[in-house]
Amino acid sequence: MKKKPIPARVQPVVIPPSLVGREEQAVRWAVNHFEEWHNVTDIPPQHTGYYYEILSLIEDAAKIGFGVAHGQNFKTIMNRIKA
Repeated sequence: MKKKPIPARVQPVVIPPSLVGREEQAVRWAVNHFEEWHNVTDIPPQHTGYYYEILSLIEDAAKIGFGVAHGQNFKTIMNRIKA
């Protein structure tokens, strides 16, 4: 049985060597700003489910923003985040 090729929309994205590590920097920058804000407001309380959920959303948003800013397909970015 012949295998079908993977459609272009679900193929993994190869990050160019010039951008390796830059996505992690973008995520760290976003998390640092959240932590600065959290230190002032303490909302939601640290070590709660809400705190970790917001932290996860901020990390995902930073990854999506980085990918879109560098011309990556949104669906491909989402597949990479889910993996």
